[in-house]
Amino acid sequence: MRPHGLDARTLITVGVFSALYFTVLLVAAAAKVAGPPFMVAGNVLAAVINGTVVMLYLAKVRRFGAMTMLALLVGGVMTIFHSGITLPLIIGLGLAADLIVKLGAYRSRWANVTAYALFSTWVVGPLLPILFAAQSYFAELREHTNAEYAAQMQAYFTPWMVVGMGAVVFVASLPAGWLGTRLVEKHFTKAGVI
Repeated sequence: MRPHGLDARTLITVGVFSALYFTVLLVAAAAKVAGPPFMVAGNVLAAVINGTVVMLYLAKVRRFGAMTMLALLVGGVMTIFHSGITLPLIIGLGLAADLIVKLGAYRSRWANVTAYALFSTWVVGPLLPILFAAQSYFAELREHTNAEYAAQMQAYFTPWMVVGMGAVVFVASLPAGWLGTRLVEKHFTKAGVI
């Protein structure tokens, strides 16, 4: 493979890891059926599990744009299920993550972990309307779900809670990413996967 180019093999790797990342996210998101607090728990759980997925991905695709491509694929799928507001956020965070990974020359454990933690905060995207248009967000939620669920969401997800969820996901992603780098080093590198 060329060091700076994207070939078919790299694009397939991007697709496989994006699918794996999104599958973990989707399974963890199922927790939201238990109520709004479990939505936060599900996002944290997804961030913890995906720490290893993304660290392995970054070890396999050491190119600028890897995180942005992951962001485009995941953001595109999320736009189908939620408002389009998530897409610019996740792309911006993917680009910022790419810049951080590049600053670490694609091999710095700290850069990769920090980039992952920052990228993981995109999960607040579907809730961003609560920060600037809460009434219309909850009115639309009532139309698409039911009044009881919308009332629970409105009681739980205040603007501060949305920001707090992003902070909790960021903090949880740091040790998750660090553990991911250790697992990649211990198991995947020694096994010759990387």
